[in-house]
Amino acid sequence: MLRYPSYISSRIPVYSLAVFLLLFSALNLFFVLKHKLLMLSRSLLFLVPVTLVILFSMHNDIEPYISSKKACAYLVSNYELNNIVLCSKSLVRGVKYYTSKEAAVIDTSGKQFFSPHPVIFLDSDLKVRNFLLGQSVTYCILKKSSVEDIKRIANNGLEFIILNNIGDEYILKIDHAKKI
Repeated sequence: MLRYPSYISSRIPVYSLAVFLLLFSALNLFFVLKHKLLMLSRSLLFLVPVTLVILFSMHNDIEPYISSKKACAYLVSNYELNNIVLCSKSLVRGVKYYTSKEAAVIDTSGKQFFSPHPVIFLDSDLKVRNFLLGQSVTYCILKKSSVEDIKRIANNGLEFIILNNIGDEYILKIDHAKKI
C-alpha cells in the first residue's frame, strides 16, 4: 500500500497523522462553511501540538535518515579507525561527533562549503584521489551521490567495498588494490 515502506518501519504513526489531518481538514471545512471563524481559529491551536506528538513518535524511524549516529556506531564498533573519515557534506558534524575522529568532506560538484570547525574539503576528483592515495585505508560514510563519485574516482588502483547501508548512508572501505 505504501510506495516506500522501507523508509518507515512503523506505519501506525503515519496512518495516525493521515487520519488526523483528514479529520482536521473536514472539521475546518465545516467551520468555514458555517462561518464559525472563532471555532476555526480555536481548532488551529490543536494542529501543531498533535502533529508534533505524532512526529516525535516516529523519531526512531526517521533518525537514520537525518543523523549519522547509527552509521557511525556501526563503523566504530566493527572497524578500527586510524585515519581521517571521508563523509558527505551533510554528515560531517555527526561523523566528527559520533566517531571522535577527524573528517574530510567530499563534494565534487565544486560548491563551496562552510564549517565553523576546520575540515578538509575535497571539491575535485584529483583532490579526492590524492586524499585516498595518502591513506592506507579510508573509511567513508556517504550519501548515494558521493558513492557514485567514489566509484568513478577509485576505478584505477583503489578498491572499495560497501560495508553496510544504514538509512540513506553508505559505509565504505577504500583500500589500495592488492598488486599480484
